[in-house]
Amino acid sequence: MSFGVLPALAVYTWIDPNTPLYLPYIALLIAVFSALRLAKFNIDTNQTDSFIGVPTPANALFLSALPFLPEAIRHAVFSPYALAAIAIVCSLLLVAPLPLFALKFKTFRWQGNQLRFTFLGISVLLLLALHAGQYHSLYYSI
Repeated sequence: MSFGVLPALAVYTWIDPNTPLYLPYIALLIAVFSALRLAKFNIDTNQTDSFIGVPTPANALFLSALPFLPEAIRHAVFSPYALAAIAIVCSLLLVAPLPLFALKFKTFRWQGNQLRFTFLGISVLLLLALHAGQYHSLYYSI
């Protein structure tokens, strides 16, 4: 449940308290829908090797990464109405009937795991490119 409560409280604190009274409380929908998502996951037998709806840890990871956006984007995203919209969209994606693959391996053979291995490979390449890009920009800023 902490994957639902912590992002909800973070978004709640990010919304300016000088906005209309109801706006910060929209962020608490994240915790409510996270609880609904976990309840559905616990009783659903169709989610053994894939997910239906965005998993709560993925949602928490997305929301906790918002402060690390570049300044120009962060300024737009951290407006109260944008944060409220993000909270609503993320809450609905938690319980949406959206099939998503999981990184649950039954075997480590290529056959049957092509999507998982491709996703992991692309992720590693992107992380390496991001890491190299940071050193490249650091080198030229000196």
